[in-house]
Amino acid sequence: MMHIKKNYKIINITILCICIYLLCFPLISILLESVNPSLTKCAYLSLTNKPCPLCGGTRFLKNITNVFYDITYIFNFFGLLIFIVILEIIFRATNIIKNRNSIMLIRLDIILHGFILVFYFIYEILFIIYT
Repeated sequence: MMHIKKNYKIINITILCICIYLLCFPLISILLESVNPSLTKCAYLSLTNKPCPLCGGTRFLKNITNVFYDITYIFNFFGLLIFIVILEIIFRATNIIKNRNSIMLIRLDIILHGFILVFYFIYEILFIIYT
């Protein structure tokens, strides 16, 4: 039981770091572009000449200030994704700070993220079918 709780804390820290990286990626991509422009190109787009389901995500984050001029900017797939990432950061940081890692919370976390993963796969499949 203690082993599971210790691993859950490590998973919380890892997911928190990934979420912070995702939000900071537009700034990181500017640095990467200055080093080598091909580092920020979508590999899927380069290979297939079709956009991948996440094409436009970096552009969306770079232009996030558009939400101040047009609230509908946030109501698309990437807006929902950013909302989930921000909720993840709050949830993971709270778990780490308050050391909350009960078995019930771990099960709820797994179930919730299972649903998110299934919905993301459905989005990807529909995206590939209709593009």
